Amino acid sequence: MKNIWILLCVATACSATAGTVRVIEDFEYADAEELLLDWEPSTGAIPSLSTEIAAGSEGATSMQIDLSFPSATWVTQSVTGPLLNDVFAIEPEQYISLRLKGDPAFAAADFRNIYLYVYDDWGDFARWGTQVPAIDGWQVINFGGGDFQFPWNASGEIDMTYLSKIAIFQYGSQAAIDPYEATIYVDDIEIRDEPLIDFAAPSAPRSVIDDFETYANSEALRDHYTYENSWHPSVTVASIEPSAPQGEQCLRLDIDFPSGQYPWGSVRSPILEPFSLPVDGVITLKMKGDASLTEVADSGTNFWLSFYDAAGNRMNYITDIAPVISDDWTTLTITMDDFGDTSAIDTGNLVQWRILVEGWAEANPALSGSFFVDDIRVSTLEMQQPVLTADIEGKNIRVQMSQLTPGSEYELLMSENLTDWTLVTSIAADTEEASHLVNADQRVACYQLIEKP
Repeated sequence: MKNIWILLCVATACSATAGTVRVIEDFEYADAEELLLDWEPSTGAIPSLSTEIAAGSEGATSMQIDLSFPSATWVTQSVTGPLLNDVFAIEPEQYISLRLKGDPAFAAADFRNIYLYVYDDWGDFARWGTQVPAIDGWQVINFGGGDFQFPWNASGEIDMTYLSKIAIFQYGSQAAIDPYEATIYVDDIEIRDEPLIDFAAPSAPRSVIDDFETYANSEALRDHYTYENSWHPSVTVASIEPSAPQGEQCLRLDIDFPSGQYPWGSVRSPILEPFSLPVDGVITLKMKGDASLTEVADSGTNFWLSFYDAAGNRMNYITDIAPVISDDWTTLTITMDDFGDTSAIDTGNLVQWRILVEGWAEANPALSGSFFVDDIRVSTLEMQQPVLTADIEGKNIRVQMSQLTPGSEYELLMSENLTDWTLVTSIAADTEEASHLVNADQRVACYQLIEKP
């Protein structure tokens, strides 16, 4: 009788390197006077040197900026740095990173974007932007080098290989809201080959994102969520729908899409206690679309579910057309891989989410639609481990493989000495089971099954 050793080996390897880091500004000035000689403020901005630094920072000081925002539309304050002695460059695949500490005072603002500007030696400029955190705590911001934008007053050209100056612009509002004051801190502005990762320990998972059962009425729902709409703008009305596929009620979004390109409407949760999405987490939700969009549907007809960390970094899950134009309830199942590259997002400490429907990409006339969402929750993906067994078939032995994952590819390897392994067969699993008949001349062998990435 043959002796067959059955092995199941699972191995993973992951490595990361920091790559090249070019420090643009670390704010390590001798005193406040020296900083003020370099940084020119607008009338409502007061820069100063602070010993308030992030836990991960290697320096001793940061730049504090005290901001005053009057009651005016699109009110903005800024600080502009000096002309640098050494020019710098940023490649599209690199990152420009900084540490940023926000202020809860920004929570009442209707527009609170902060922008990092870069200028080339000919005065042309571009910028990267995100919402300033409306919480009191240091955050890491990573901008993709190729993700810069030109503001309305830019030339539309810039030499990213010959940059010589930076500036920071902070918006206080879009509308003329009540005047207020806020303070931000900025530190460690760097060009990096890899994003700056400095995340806190993961928070506890949140099993229910929102099942919409706790709202007494539509007013309570609207008190919880805020609207975000495309600039055209769209008009979104959120309400509680009294019938639902799960429980007794769900979210209803009535969106009036304006004419033009890329109109969208959304609701965004408040900032909540941090929660984590595990690597093996699976998000499920139920959605019903509106078939009236069928005639105009194109590549821009999408449903989005987005999550934000405390720094405002966002990850997006985006559907295709089908669920947006279906009058039937569709269950969406979302894994972490479906969010794309989340390496620069603190998925262990998310604080906010957004539910968004985009009407279309190409220019179309105005159109309205009603969309329904229910039971957004998180579970853990159960990893099904393959099982190897040996069955006697007459004078032969068959290696049985069960609990395979349909759609996955496997390799069955064999060794006589546990050192040298050879490929026996490749398996493209279309069921949960497969088998291999051992060569009758084989005396002793060890087998291992490896799932291909």
